[in-house]
Amino acid sequence: MNGLAPEGYAYVVGLTLLAALVFLAALRLRSWPLWLGAFSLLILALCASWYFRGTTAAVYADLAVLFPRERS
Repeated sequence: MNGLAPEGYAYVVGLTLLAALVFLAALRLRSWPLWLGAFSLLILALCASWYFRGTTAAVYADLAVLFPRERS
């Protein structure tokens, strides 16, 4: 893997910051629904980072099957 695709930075960083803010609010207000919401946002940020992962297609040239040219 090569990290995160540039298109996904805004989603992953935004969801992570929002989850951090909700975690802080849950800590301050001692509210379990906020903890659940913050945990859900964190899971959503992890899913977004998986969706926008930067992958490269591997080409295995040594495993390629080469056919000889047909002679007419």
